[in-house]
Amino acid sequence: MKRNTRVIIHRVAILLVLVTLISAVIEYTIHSKSDLKNYTGEGSVFNLPDQKQNSGKSYKDSNQTQVNVTESQDIRELQNLTAESAFLMDETTGKEIYSVNPNRRMYPASTTKIMTALLAVENGNLNDVITVGEEANLAEVDASKAGLDFNEKIPLKTLLKGLLLPSGNDAAYVLAVYTARKVSGQKDMSIHDAVAYFCRMMNERAKELGAHDTSFVNPDGYHDPQHYTTTHDLGLIAREAMKSKYLRDVVKTSEFSMKDWSSFDKSSKAKNRQRLWQNTNKLIVPDSGYYFKYATGLKTGHTTQAGYCLVSSAALNGKSVIAVVMKDTEQAEWGDSTKLLEYGLNH
Repeated sequence: MKRNTRVIIHRVAILLVLVTLISAVIEYTIHSKSDLKNYTGEGSVFNLPDQKQNSGKSYKDSNQTQVNVTESQDIRELQNLTAESAFLMDETTGKEIYSVNPNRRMYPASTTKIMTALLAVENGNLNDVITVGEEANLAEVDASKAGLDFNEKIPLKTLLKGLLLPSGNDAAYVLAVYTARKVSGQKDMSIHDAVAYFCRMMNERAKELGAHDTSFVNPDGYHDPQHYTTTHDLGLIAREAMKSKYLRDVVKTSEFSMKDWSSFDKSSKAKNRQRLWQNTNKLIVPDSGYYFKYATGLKTGHTTQAGYCLVSSAALNGKSVIAVVMKDTEQAEWGDSTKLLEYGLNH
């Protein structure tokens, strides 16, 4: 009798242990599934770039690069951008569509000239005739130039083409001095003071547009450690510039030719010479090998420190987008930009 009792107690004890173990396993499984469901997966295999992203999500890829997606979308087609920083926005609404390191400080190179053009259009008269002065010589020897002549008289609307098509640094300084003197009301303002005045205007306008991480110290974008912006800020500036019908017309022009200034001198042997300004934006040029038929602009930039930069725009079926890539490679900037523009137009 005692033996049977001990056997029963032993079996009950084993049964209780088994029940406890089974309960523990069930509870662990439930909690594990709950944790996995709630896991955001930032920087993990649960939130890879080729999966659907929810509105407002951000993640870091394997290189710890910050990537933001503000619409529900499949972003596989935007993988492997070469640019260190990129920004894609809806031009009409100003809404960000996609970005990579959008707030990282970058050197803008000649994309700076978008702001230079914006201020000239906002504060000048397109029909004003400007006399080219010594300020044109402030352009560095190795900088791109429009080839302006000293004492040349050129309309503002034409000078803007010399700024934005061949990316003339000489044109940038002439526009800066013209605008500063006009806004300040000081026609005799020195070249040095006028350039400084214009740079203050650039920075003030940037802040007004919400470009709070931007610092301009010259009108042409020639490298300076204190001259920087972000792809986000540059997108805001570009969007404002594209509100000008005249600037929209200029940046979508593949080339422009005019009678060279020296040709107006009847005694000059070069009286039949033409000045040709070609757009440095290959997305606009039909035979460039990188032509994108929906492209509408905008501006290139390059220095050793900045790498290759491109602010581009495109329109299709009533939708317009702006893409910015910075510190890209010479070849990849076109493919990266086209990829962003195509994505923006189709989403």
